[in-house]
Amino acid sequence: MNSPTSPPATKPNRPRWDIHLKPGEVDRMRPQLVQPIACGLIAAGVTLKHARGGKLRQVHNLYHLHLDGGSWAFRLFPYCHLRWLWRITLGTPSRDGFGLLNAKEFSLLDEEISEQTGRDLAVLIRALQSNQAPVWPMFDHDPSFPRYAWSNAATTRYEEWRRENGGTKPSKGIAA
Repeated sequence: MNSPTSPPATKPNRPRWDIHLKPGEVDRMRPQLVQPIACGLIAAGVTLKHARGGKLRQVHNLYHLHLDGGSWAFRLFPYCHLRWLWRITLGTPSRDGFGLLNAKEFSLLDEEISEQTGRDLAVLIRALQSNQAPVWPMFDHDPSFPRYAWSNAATTRYEEWRRENGGTKPSKGIAA
């Protein structure tokens, strides 16, 4: 029993969005998140390389695809080791197959990833290939689009997370 002078035992206040990935969780979540993107890409006429059994597979941490004669690849990975914040990096595969040339980065929430993400990614690739003005409604509001952009929802939640955590990034995690 608590004495009148001692505070009641409570759990420490954990910031609402301070949800980090647990060991092995990236390997479980990534395939779940990439599948709707793959479905959207297919619906937009993209040919996926390394798809087996209806599942898009990574080669050297990249998902490879062909669209209208061009070779492209993207990477999907968590940002700052936060469970809810993901980044798509898109570019043309380097000759060695390990990296991306002319990479573009897009940060979004896990809940924003859908088949529409894949369809919009295909539209962006087509525009980049044909030297047209790139468009992606989720990101084109950002002044640094198409090189680098955040969705409005990801920006809002990330800023809230930073305020809750005293403006710092987690000490462990994936570098920004």
